[in-house]
Amino acid sequence: MVRSIGRLHLVTDEAIDPVEIVPTVGLAVQAGVDAVQVRYPHLGAREISYLVKAIQRDTATSNTAVIVNDRVDVAMALGADGVHLGQRSLGVVEVRRLAGPDMLIGVSVHSMAEVTEAVAGGVEYLIFGHVYPTRSHPREPGRGIALLAEVVAAVAPVPVIAIGGITPERVPDVLRAGATGVAVMRSILNTDDVAAATKSFIDAINHHVYS
Repeated sequence: MVRSIGRLHLVTDEAIDPVEIVPTVGLAVQAGVDAVQVRYPHLGAREISYLVKAIQRDTATSNTAVIVNDRVDVAMALGADGVHLGQRSLGVVEVRRLAGPDMLIGVSVHSMAEVTEAVAGGVEYLIFGHVYPTRSHPREPGRGIALLAEVVAAVAPVPVIAIGGITPERVPDVLRAGATGVAVMRSILNTDDVAAATKSFIDAINHHVYS
């Protein structure tokens, strides 16, 4: 059975100082974000652990999942809700063997070949992107709505979360393509009002899902 992974994921921005990210994430959690993916690839295990524990304190009374990027050891040690893997991470089968049946496992994918491998390993959700052009990949065009729809159709019922250049205005097109939800970074974190930005995504999602 595929477990619910929510519709709005917030991915931390490594350009933001880890000390500053905690209160910012807390505002998004209070506003109702479904999951926080803690991603600081250049930090060591101890620093990531401090950060995850701080975010877990902010999510303790909420329904927000805390997902650790790549660091299976940290996710297991701290009882995180899940771990998110990249293409250079351990494979899904190996992570499941280590983490057991209760750990939520997601994978970032960018092509149908990567999609096929992840699903064969028993992944519980995918993050596909980047859908639109984004500052994170300035020299690469977006992979587009058509490929997103192809991925969704190929892996159903595994949930697909879209990432890359997503704005509230683009949410309807992404969801019409079949995505379960969206993952965002700067569109929430790099705003003057984090709570309002979070709510604008939630409103866009709910308007499409429930209208």
